[in-house]
Amino acid sequence: MEHKKLNLSAITHPTTLPDAIYEDYRGKIISLAELDYKSALIIESHAGTTRANHYHLEDWHYCYLITGKFEYHWRENGETGKPEKKIIQPGEIVVTPSKVEHAFHFLEDSIFVVLSGRARDQKNYEEDLIRVELI
Repeated sequence: MEHKKLNLSAITHPTTLPDAIYEDYRGKIISLAELDYKSALIIESHAGTTRANHYHLEDWHYCYLITGKFEYHWRENGETGKPEKKIIQPGEIVVTPSKVEHAFHFLEDSIFVVLSGRARDQKNYEEDLIRVELI
């Protein structure tokens, strides 16, 4: 499998698909991307709940949906218009660069993997985010 290095500054649309999928009689290997990250999380969310409603000053995250379905809402920090929205299905990836307001609204119970550029201990996390009312 060949990896491509993800260039976060070149992101113009927040959703993408895995870098590569290799499949044979044994099963699948899904290559998400080559990233320099400091935190890897698995997050479970219940249907009808919302996460985020914030933006990060420096951090970014890369979310791969394993099961479930959610609405991803986003807009550039400082914009006042209605945020853009996309329904995310299993196997899709959402990339959120720094300074992009974002929120996740879960349509089904969901499990997703999150890779992020900064450590996700509570102190680092809170120091890097600004809460907004996106949705």
